[in-house]
Amino acid sequence: MSCRSQNFITFVSLVLLAGPSQSFELIGSRWPTASVTINANIASFFGEVSPSGISWNQAFQEAATSWNIPTTFNINVDNSFSDPCAGIDLSNDRVTGNNQNGVDFTNNLCGQLFGLGTLAVTITLFELDNRTETAETDMVFNSNQSWDVYNGPWRGNTSDFRRVAAHELGHVIGLDHEDDVPALMATFVAVGSAIETPQADDINGVNVLYGGDTLAPIVLQLEEPIAGEVATGVANLRGWVVTLAGINRVELLVDGISQGNVPVGGRRVDVADNFPAYPDAINSGFSMAFNYNELNAGTHTVVVRAFDNSGNSSAQTATFTVESFANPFISDPSRVNLSGAEVTNNDSDIFISDLEADGQIFDVILRWKPATQNYGIIQIQ
Repeated sequence: MSCRSQNFITFVSLVLLAGPSQSFELIGSRWPTASVTINANIASFFGEVSPSGISWNQAFQEAATSWNIPTTFNINVDNSFSDPCAGIDLSNDRVTGNNQNGVDFTNNLCGQLFGLGTLAVTITLFELDNRTETAETDMVFNSNQSWDVYNGPWRGNTSDFRRVAAHELGHVIGLDHEDDVPALMATFVAVGSAIETPQADDINGVNVLYGGDTLAPIVLQLEEPIAGEVATGVANLRGWVVTLAGINRVELLVDGISQGNVPVGGRRVDVADNFPAYPDAINSGFSMAFNYNELNAGTHTVVVRAFDNSGNSSAQTATFTVESFANPFISDPSRVNLSGAEVTNNDSDIFISDLEADGQIFDVILRWKPATQNYGIIQIQ
């Protein structure tokens, strides 16, 4: 490879309170293919193992995997050492590189002092006559800082090497800093921050660069009422929604008439497991109690529409059937009497004949409902 120009791009992460967090930003150059090999055998400054017992090499590989799984880009980690400052002497303004992509802890930035609060710097080299194509990247981690490998909130006194490595690898791929939406590529990391891996905006940036599918700004799922099924009594109206820009509200319409907003913020571990790239997916549930008996017996339509903080929206519709007693709310248990009723069943249903409810006689059919995990009324006659 020919001698590279002295143009380079640096990126830093600072331990400061994050400012308000637009969409992904790109540094202006990218690799010719959607892959790169990083020479990473990190053991020169602190030994091979972090204070928590996790090796620096393992943590770096996990950081690379956090990009490999959700994006079209592949970071191959080679278990060999390459000095990230080889061919780079910033004190004398000499930048030629060494044809390899290196990473290590250093106590200076290739001949210069680290800036105040700097955790790590990625140096991107490109050919003088082709500034849109990345030729080499090198990462230096500030050994003057306190380092470990850990999960959970960012600590004020110790930096997490794995998530800083993941951030720097975002720069290696071709992403710039992003401070307008929740993103791993934020310029600053705040004490208490829970972002450890690439977020949806980060993933979209990589996939736009290298031709992959981007993530939708909003993913919405209405779980109850279930389209095509029967609803009756007081039951949940529920579902979940994840967004890139943060949820603003979830509106409810029944038969075209607004019913206000549905409370959002319920804990959904299952959604967080399936949509880890979306910020705050753990608190994505929306739910409210709804008395379906207040609707006339017959077919009805519910629409839930979610809005994010950037003005995007998504809607889901469910058309269902209401079965109800004459009285929409029977508060006195004694007004429901089974003394003259007959109960039979087949393989799937329970039949109750001559059930007395609020002075009237009904035949009722119950069927197992997976969504609620109990038997529910599917017919009242």
